Amino acid sequence: MAVLSVTDKLTMLEASRRDGFNDDSRMIIETLASTNQMLYDAPVFESNNGTVNRTLQRTALPAVKHRKVNEGTPNSASQTKEIYDYVCQLTGYSQIDKTIVDGEIDKAGFIQGELDAFVAAMGQSQAQDIIYGDHDSGSEFIDGMAKRRSIVDDETCIKFGDGDTAATNTSVYLVKWGRVFAHMLYPRGAADLGVHRQDDGVVDALDENGNKYKAYQNYFQADYGLTVRHPKALIRICNIPANASGEDIVKKIIEASYVLPEGPGTVSILCNKTVMAKTDLATLGKTNLALSLEDAWGNRVTAIRDMRFRQCDAILNTEAKL
Repeated sequence: MAVLSVTDKLTMLEASRRDGFNDDSRMIIETLASTNQMLYDAPVFESNNGTVNRTLQRTALPAVKHRKVNEGTPNSASQTKEIYDYVCQLTGYSQIDKTIVDGEIDKAGFIQGELDAFVAAMGQSQAQDIIYGDHDSGSEFIDGMAKRRSIVDDETCIKFGDGDTAATNTSVYLVKWGRVFAHMLYPRGAADLGVHRQDDGVVDALDENGNKYKAYQNYFQADYGLTVRHPKALIRICNIPANASGEDIVKKIIEASYVLPEGPGTVSILCNKTVMAKTDLATLGKTNLALSLEDAWGNRVTAIRDMRFRQCDAILNTEAKL
């Protein structure tokens, strides 16, 4: 039986399975996670100021001293900087023509199937924002991982190589999830982690010409944000060309993993299906390197040491090199 880790107990999935959680919100979160696999690992915490979260990121540790008898110790403090992260709102209306629904034998099942597809599309949009969002380009977006790691520094944004001059590169992200590392956000005071569905029943819908027709309508809302409290909790390996080998990608992941901060937490390796296939083949049969494990939700995952591979197809194969 799978055992939850410290951070697994704080994920949206785990929270949604507690008593008193809305069934519709639980369904949305489970469907979002099936499309956006990072949600299986990412813990979520309440924003400390409405839809804005203020974080003190520690940039240097305090100084300490080996003291001799009759000798004092000077005062010291860690150095920090303030970071502000925003919670954005993803919404949508699902409208299904009443005539189509009424023609089905299992009306509820038909509607549910359409709703599942709608929420899956929301999950894709959410994943795209978490990876490539840019709050400066629009206040409705968060700052995604690519925006936060857009300058090569050989530590938190590491070049795989020189990359292709054309926009045919991709990236891999290592994320250490935890309360003091990286985690997702929901608005302060929001019920059900800011995720809910509202069934509006049959309403007057409009076609592309502004003409009315009857439709079953559902409103969906998911509020979310991302914060990186420890500067080394998010590492990007960029400039991975299309012809990169799985063995070389795995080597770079292991090399980059030594930058991650110490302490209890879950580590995700986020990559798209192209890279996932290469790394799976590269580690096939190498039990001394990779393990096939069952996570807390019953999903089979490939892991290097304690780092779980999570497929995130929002990560493009068409990135410009850094």
